[in-house]
Amino acid sequence: VAPVPAAQRPRASVAGRVLDPERKAVGGASVCAWVPRDGMTTAQVRAPRCAVTGADGAYALADLFPVTALVISVSASGFPPEAYRGPDGSRTVRLAEGEQRSGVDIVLRAGGVALKGRVNDVTGGAVAGALIATDTHERDAPSLATSDAQGEFTLWVDPGPVQLLATAPGYAPGRASGPAPGHFFSLYLVPGATLVGRAVVAGSETPVAGAKIASIQVEGGGSTVVARSDDDGHFKIEGLSPGRYRIEATSEGREGYSHASVTLGMGETSAEVVVEMDPAYVVRGRVVDKATGQPCPGGEVTITDNGQNEFSEATIDPDGWARMASVIPGKYEVTIRCDGHIAREDYPAVIVVDRDLPEITWEVKRGARLRVDVVDAQGQPVRRVRLNASTMDERPGGYTDRPEADGSYLLSGLEAGLYDVSASGDDGGHASKEVTVDAQREDRIRIELPLTGGIDGLVEDEDHKPVAGIVVAASGPRNARAQSLDDGTFSFKGLPSGEYVVTASDGPMRRVRRRPPGPPDDGEPREPEVTVTVASPGRARTKIVVPRRSGVIEGRVADGAGGPVVDAFLEYVKASGGSKGVPRYMASGRAPIVTDNDGHFRIENLEAGQYNLRAYRKGGGEATVDGVATGRRDVALRIGDGASISGVLASSRGPIERFSLQVSQREGRFHRSEYFFHAGGNFALRDLPAGTYQITAETPDGGTSAEVTLAEGEQKKDLRLTLTLRGVVEGRVVALGKGTPVAGVHVSIGDNTEGSVSAWNGPGRKEIVTGPDGRFRLEGVLGGKRTVVLGASEGETTFDTVAVPVTASDGGTTDVGALRVPLDRAHGEQPRGDVGLELNRGPDGSLTSLEIASVSGAAEAAGLKAGDQIVSVDGIDVSGDNRYLF
Repeated sequence: VAPVPAAQRPRASVAGRVLDPERKAVGGASVCAWVPRDGMTTAQVRAPRCAVTGADGAYALADLFPVTALVISVSASGFPPEAYRGPDGSRTVRLAEGEQRSGVDIVLRAGGVALKGRVNDVTGGAVAGALIATDTHERDAPSLATSDAQGEFTLWVDPGPVQLLATAPGYAPGRASGPAPGHFFSLYLVPGATLVGRAVVAGSETPVAGAKIASIQVEGGGSTVVARSDDDGHFKIEGLSPGRYRIEATSEGREGYSHASVTLGMGETSAEVVVEMDPAYVVRGRVVDKATGQPCPGGEVTITDNGQNEFSEATIDPDGWARMASVIPGKYEVTIRCDGHIAREDYPAVIVVDRDLPEITWEVKRGARLRVDVVDAQGQPVRRVRLNASTMDERPGGYTDRPEADGSYLLSGLEAGLYDVSASGDDGGHASKEVTVDAQREDRIRIELPLTGGIDGLVEDEDHKPVAGIVVAASGPRNARAQSLDDGTFSFKGLPSGEYVVTASDGPMRRVRRRPPGPPDDGEPREPEVTVTVASPGRARTKIVVPRRSGVIEGRVADGAGGPVVDAFLEYVKASGGSKGVPRYMASGRAPIVTDNDGHFRIENLEAGQYNLRAYRKGGGEATVDGVATGRRDVALRIGDGASISGVLASSRGPIERFSLQVSQREGRFHRSEYFFHAGGNFALRDLPAGTYQITAETPDGGTSAEVTLAEGEQKKDLRLTLTLRGVVEGRVVALGKGTPVAGVHVSIGDNTEGSVSAWNGPGRKEIVTGPDGRFRLEGVLGGKRTVVLGASEGETTFDTVAVPVTASDGGTTDVGALRVPLDRAHGEQPRGDVGLELNRGPDGSLTSLEIASVSGAAEAAGLKAGDQIVSVDGIDVSGDNRYLF
């Protein structure tokens, strides 16, 4: 029986008090109840129930969804955000139907800092009444504020990097990131698009009520917005960013997809999209502790059919049940996450054919627990820490960044054994300790972060003006990164003593890699840099000068007839090393640049140099121009008509009802992922910019790929793609010269051509390891020329990884027989010999032949010379397909 959705059950309420660290009442605090994403619409997730505490710190929240896990958070002036934590450490509250729970008190922490900002529309005007929240993990406490009449807001947060999300009726969400305090946040909202449609039973006009409707971006981003269909099957998804979307729909016993994707511009409403829903089935199981039979306290169950790119997931309820109500026929691998427990890696596959499955029991075992106290060099607890437990073998590790009520950090669900436990504080301090974890008890250890130093600096331009928003990276004994504040200052904490190279760039806050000072090897100009020496616990001071940002580029965007393109978006990136195009889907954090009624645009505050520009508009179509120098006022971009490709995907096994197409443009970095449903193999790809594309089709039965070149506005029709079927490759691994089986070899498969279709799509894409008889079996292998990769075995019999060329049958079973591997002749710590032989290699370092490039030592003494071809070693043929043996 289908459960009644939480939104349709009798509502509940919760009440309590908000207290400061000294247990005194906090008045004027905002208390909110947030619902999880699971089973809820996006509008419900983004609209928490909130109340303001009185002078006595009391609050009451009514009209709350029962049964579901709620996060109760507090935002208060002078304090970082905090969430209610139950006596058992739980961070969520589950209310029964109609329950009126009291005594839900929340104690705040000290140390909050003020973050100020403004919400703007696309023209720079204020957006009043916008909801601004810190973008956090689902079970963490967000800080919340509402913009005033001037669009301004104040949030109280923990110091450090912050990500913000702003929403407002009629607009698409806006995001911004930066440091707090010291940075004024500007968020920009564009008019939201709307997707409307109707969910019906496949092959009929019968509406499907209450279906979960998800809009999914098919060109980058990947964001999903969820709504529900009404009693007539109609749905409306509002507040979408401009882009291209497809729809997935699920309901009790049904699943369906839109027939084609839809492009939406700013504020645009789509035509009605009809989603036909096919029969689907219920998979329901209970996760229990193997030893006690008690239900899993929380987590998720995910079932995945990689052959169809299909998955379903469900939250484990307090009684241990997980229910997936719309699973299509297929063979699914099971993955379980159970709080504090260890799941198996080999649960039996879930096979769905044409009916609901009987209830399943999945067993887990309770994991070991390790409690860690992290302190600084003075012995004081460190509040904000990332704690990681890693192993040297294949046991899973553990991670947490959430302190318990007593300030310690708890790692649970661990396998017994030796771990390296490392702690990294937000200030950069780092330390680790080895510990053996016992499954029978909870151990407690203490990690002390050492004394460290730091760097305080200033970013300014050539006119000695401070420059904000510059990404500054320190590379040395420890790597770190920061962003210059509005006054141009930046700081690094937690740096060990040593020499650091400090660089400045406009790029994203990407990973920092250690590198030596001086010019790069490739001859490309480097970002501005200085060298700084840190002597802990002292703090070094420095200044880094960047080019002034006074450059301007102006121009006009026109259509194919020369008329202005209004409301076209402009994106740009600095051209370096002759780079082409503008990366799509990048999160620049800049104010949007949109053309005016005459099609004109203006890009300001640029560093002198050359830039690549891209313009795109609603309804499809784009134009690019590369190498535009600052100072130009006459840049012309012409957006012509979009091109299209249509055709059919054929298979020897009959019509193909569902398949995915990946469309990638090598030049220009364009990528689109489409899904076709009830299509009979037919497909159409519209609104494509001119260029050369790699088209890749994937189905459960096989895959194929093709290259297509399109001119501007070209309508390429009747493209026929023929599916290469998947089959089985089996064989055994034996020792070269002995013929004895080799166990523990890691076996995988790949292409030996440039095709981008996945050659192996076996169950869960799990690694295959040979048994005592050396045998292996790889399922889902694409027919044609492939490569069987044999990885170094475990134990005493070792060898270098080898790649064996094979030919797999199209849809059948291929027995490749005995694959020989040359075992290492040296064992353990024995030194390896050097015969003084270098072979010619391809640009990627691979051996294209066994032609000798140079000789020395023993090889030269033996009479070998450059240009010779090696054809055998110790009488064993290594030519042709046997080259891997060398």
